[in-house]
Amino acid sequence: NTVWQATYPRPNAAEGTNDLVIDREGNIYITGTIGLSTFESDYLAVKFSQEPLSVDENEAAPKYDFSLFQNYPNPFNSSTTIPFSIGTSAHVRLKIFNILGQEIVTLVNKVLDSGNYEVTWEAANVASGIYWYQLQSDGFTESKKLLLIR
Repeated sequence: NTVWQATYPRPNAAEGTNDLVIDREGNIYITGTIGLSTFESDYLAVKFSQEPLSVDENEAAPKYDFSLFQNYPNPFNSSTTIPFSIGTSAHVRLKIFNILGQEIVTLVNKVLDSGNYEVTWEAANVASGIYWYQLQSDGFTESKKLLLIR
């Protein structure tokens, strides 16, 4: 169930993850070590971040009556709640994708009346990692990331 892995091509190397932290801006920091021999080791720190989008204030943004909100809790252990709202009755799809863009599960795929909704994802059969959830409806698409930690 490994989504991504990097290893040192050295025999008898001892690898380990030390910490995984998410800051207030949504950046993810992972630190780890590798023992190459009794007297030689390396330390690795990786930062995953999303660049903010710029907005041209002279260009009118399209108006949608749909909103996708951040899941909670995030990070989560076994299940998380994904809230969203729709302003008009429409066919709605809510899907979960792994970091490679492969669809993991479809949580909603039906016509919903206008209103506020919450869907729970029970992530029992997937590995720890970063996932994306995406809401689609009538020309509207929005995605957000979530983090599963076992």
